[in-house]
Amino acid sequence: MTEDQIINIFGNGQVFDAISLAKSNGFLSLAANFEKAIKHIEDTKEYSKHYMKNNGRVAGAQVMGVGGPDFRQMKAMSHIQELGAKTLLDIGCADGSFCIFCLKNKLVENVIGIDPWIEGILWADEYFKKQNLNGTFINAVLEDVNLDDYQFDVVHLGEILEHVIDLVEVLKKLRKYDLKGIVITVPTERPPVTVDEKILLTDGRVAEHVRLISIEHLQDYCERSGFYISKSDTQGFGWVNLIATIK
Repeated sequence: MTEDQIINIFGNGQVFDAISLAKSNGFLSLAANFEKAIKHIEDTKEYSKHYMKNNGRVAGAQVMGVGGPDFRQMKAMSHIQELGAKTLLDIGCADGSFCIFCLKNKLVENVIGIDPWIEGILWADEYFKKQNLNGTFINAVLEDVNLDDYQFDVVHLGEILEHVIDLVEVLKKLRKYDLKGIVITVPTERPPVTVDEKILLTDGRVAEHVRLISIEHLQDYCERSGFYISKSDTQGFGWVNLIATIK
């Protein structure tokens, strides 16, 4: 197997397969950098420290721009609308953009957002105050939040489960609540790694996409955490997203 093939596997989120293949094919330096790139998922503090930063994101860019919700978000919003919920818990809410779209489209009456990105949460707080919107934002990773302190009846996990330390534990944490459903979006296919991406994926910097999630993977995770998939769609080309409601 070639180095480029192994890098593509790593970029697809099959990180442990890529590490094993790099070692077995003699690409030891590549394997070492792959292992360095996923160290953060072994330590909650390092994980939180990474996602506290901007990491190329600009707070408010989507809301203040002209684009509005993207196709993936619109499909997720249609799933939420079908559930008839009142309060949305958006885990990994970034700067609250998805929460804003849901409120302005009257899909829910109130939102709770959780994210470690400091600048994003500060922007969301300020925007909600200025716009007089109903929302609460928590600057933390989910693992550090006691959800018993809040009331919500639908959860959104948008582009989150491919990043977290323990996907099954995240879902188990939500299992105890009386929910109308959890709406999940995850990338399930990606285009080939570009030349620029190859540099990013092989120099040891933090790899954010550490898990490939197909519909079969999600089904397995649901079974292990007490959920089932009630609805699923795919959206996009190149980067293809799975949008699913689980209950």
